[in-house]
Amino acid sequence: EQSEQFLMSTVDPLSLVRQATMTGESVNYSDGYYIFGSYRFHETTKTCFKRSLKIAEESYYYTLRDIILFLENAAANVVEYRMKVLELKLTAVVEQDKAALKSYLMGEISTCPQIDLAVAASYVVEKEAEVKPVRKSKTSSHSSERKSIIPTSEKLEKQRQRNIEWLNNKSKLYENAVNSTSSTFADKLEELKLLRKNMKRKSMEGGGNEADEKSLDKAFITLDREVLAKLRGDEVPSQTRSSVLSAPGADFQLVLKLFNDRILRPKENDKHGSKKPSYASTSSHRSISASSANSTAITPNKPSVGRVIPIIIVPSALTSFISTINIADFLTTGNYVLPEDKRKEPGVKAERTLMVSRTLHSGAIQMYKVVDDPSKLSESDWGRVAAVFVTGQLWQFKGWNAGKYSSPVTLFQSVLGVHLTLDDRAVDATIQSWNCKVLKVNKFKQHLNAGACKEFWTYLDDFIRINKPHLASSGPSTASKK
Repeated sequence: EQSEQFLMSTVDPLSLVRQATMTGESVNYSDGYYIFGSYRFHETTKTCFKRSLKIAEESYYYTLRDIILFLENAAANVVEYRMKVLELKLTAVVEQDKAALKSYLMGEISTCPQIDLAVAASYVVEKEAEVKPVRKSKTSSHSSERKSIIPTSEKLEKQRQRNIEWLNNKSKLYENAVNSTSSTFADKLEELKLLRKNMKRKSMEGGGNEADEKSLDKAFITLDREVLAKLRGDEVPSQTRSSVLSAPGADFQLVLKLFNDRILRPKENDKHGSKKPSYASTSSHRSISASSANSTAITPNKPSVGRVIPIIIVPSALTSFISTINIADFLTTGNYVLPEDKRKEPGVKAERTLMVSRTLHSGAIQMYKVVDDPSKLSESDWGRVAAVFVTGQLWQFKGWNAGKYSSPVTLFQSVLGVHLTLDDRAVDATIQSWNCKVLKVNKFKQHLNAGACKEFWTYLDDFIRINKPHLASSGPSTASKK
């Protein structure tokens, strides 16, 4: 026969979950218990991870089931995770704790403020010992019975107290070591300060030694550097040059824009012997109004300063919020009218191609060509395409530029993508996944639509300046007035 023995062990369930997560070990579940090798804990066992938000003004420690459910749903969104918590009647891990808990369980950090070390040291569980054969005793009447050594509550309490004392001693040793080091440096610095002060006084009285004074100054500076090195050795940098550049959401388009404006373009102008552009003002204004959707009302008194005319593509679909029938009003006056309402106006006729003009700050006129049939554009025309208004449907790009721009990913690397919609409508998920700008207009509040018009010109000017400088005007600036 074999005897079944149990030994007392001090291990907290949170560290077992962490070990299993880091090593990829499987955790078994049976009859409400989680089994970690030779250890097992009930699912309601409270861990040492304290909840940042108290429940009913009392501290709460996440249970083992709370922790494992969080790990199982780490990739799920917040709504799915919360629904699962409500379904199982558990306690959700709050947002303030998610990052620290996940980092700890993945082994990225060794501890965090939410972990209560005293609670971690208080766990005393039964661990099954190695099974050894036991010989039958002739003198014992119970030799055939299975024997077990079950720790009493008194023994468990003693073990718990020993764990807490060991933890406190470790903390005291660390504090003493830090204080000792700090006091040693502080004492040395104070001693050198007094020596320097006395030597400076003697020097002022005429009895000082210049060589000794320089030697003392050198010793003081050396020790001061040692103190500084000690402090920096204990520091952990929160950010580095590389981490800032790779941070999610970081946008350095402004830096690139300044480089092009202030360094690259002046060098090119000097090379060709042209006058350097003025940077006193980078704004322009709109002074041309459209009497209809197919033309502008005023003939420019100055010729267009652009060497080429940029092309803007709009959808031809009747369901689109922007088309050739209403884009002239929007781009020249900031006035937005729904396409179906514009068609009802007398004398209005939809055109496949139209020209839109815009007054720059210099007083010159920049012309833009608007088309709704990209299939008629030649290879050289595609080099002049600056912006495209998108509907969110992939079939809109079918066959563009002989199939080269059939993919939105490829298209928006060369062309500014813009999606115009009403402000009371949600933006489609497909649009959000594309690299395009979103403009929202209001059917009734035209003063808000003027702001959307300014946004479009700002986006277009910045895109042309950075990605297609050959389309930029040779005047002082093509940026829109803000």
